[in-house]
Order: sequence, then C-alpha cells, then structure tokens
Amino acid sequence: MERHFVKFLIEKKIVSQWRMTSRFFWTVFRHGPHTIMKHKLFYLKGSRESEVNSWAEECWRERVKPTLFSGMVEGIKYLKSQDIKVVLLSGTPTFLAKPLLEFLEIGDLMAAEPEVGQGRLTGAVVRPHPMGVRKVEECEGWLEANGLEWNQVGGIANHFADRFLLSRVAVAIAVSPDDDLAKLARSKNWPIITEDEARNAKRAIEILRGVI
Repeated sequence: MERHFVKFLIEKKIVSQWRMTSRFFWTVFRHGPHTIMKHKLFYLKGSRESEVNSWAEECWRERVKPTLFSGMVEGIKYLKSQDIKVVLLSGTPTFLAKPLLEFLEIGDLMAAEPEVGQGRLTGAVVRPHPMGVRKVEECEGWLEANGLEWNQVGGIANHFADRFLLSRVAVAIAVSPDDDLAKLARSKNWPIITEDEARNAKRAIEILRGVI
C-alpha cells in the first residue's frame, strides 16, 4: 500500500520526486543506512498528522480500494463467519492500514506506527516495521497476549519475505505469491491462491474452506 501512497503523493504534487530523493539521502547521511526502516517515513517529515490522514483516506479511495482482490475480500468475510479471529499484520504505516482495517472490519492491527511530535510526523516510526523475522516476533507477542499457540493460527501472505511467518503457523496459504514464495509454497505443499482465484469469491472461499 505504501507504494501506492508514494505514487499518489508525487502525482498529486504533494511531494516532489526531488524531495523524495534528497530526503532519502539526507536521512541515510544523518542516521546511517542501517536505520532507514526506523526513519522510513522520511518523505513525510514535518507534515501535519491531520493532513497525512486525509491524504491516506483519499489514496485509499482512489488507488488502494479498487485494486483489492474481490475474492479475498469475501474470503476474509468467510473466515470471520467461521468465528476465526483475523489480524492484519503489515509493514505499512498505520495511517494507511486503518482504512483497510475498517473496510474489512478487522479488529487487530500490527503495523508501523509513525512517530508524531506536536501534531507533525517526525519521519520515524515508534513501532518497528514488521517484516521478515520481525513479523514472527510481533506475532509471538500477540499470541502470548491472547493466550494462543502457533498450532492454533494460520497465515496468508504474498511475499517471500513472509516465509518465516508462514513456516511457523499451522496453516500457511500463499495468495498471488511472488515467484520465490510460489516455489517455496509448492515445495512445502502450502495451498496457493492464484491472482485469478483471488479475484473469484467462489473459488477463493472453496480453497479456504478446504484448508481451514
């Protein structure tokens, strides 16, 4: 979603390409390349939180919502109808994830929380960017807080970086996966929902019903 948001900001001339590039290099110079994920919102540094939320809502309506896989939207509804608790775990900033959370009526969110000072974004994140192994660590904390074990949960993902999480859950499902994740899923016999299937509610629900 963040890629959609950055493109939206540039096309709307809210942020220029020059500003994006110059602030990236300044952030790397000042904080070091190893901290870039901590300062991943460098391009929004100094922006009012209210403005960012407004931009995020507009981007959601215009760019993100139309691209959602309709089949998976219905698939999420199906999971909830089976009394399965759904949690959104994403590296995207919370201001971008919340519209999706509300649309899908999901109660729990683990995402990158922006740092705000005096009503403006600092460019840093308070909550770490959950990615790769970090997603496993985030999930462990959530499981402990909710009295659950790994053998009681499943995971749905589309990026190879999510392989660590998918390897821990009881039921792993790859949805429109990138090439590396698709290869891994086949080797581990994880169910794969292709892009076409993810756009077909009936087929997506059939696959979910078969593995849940």
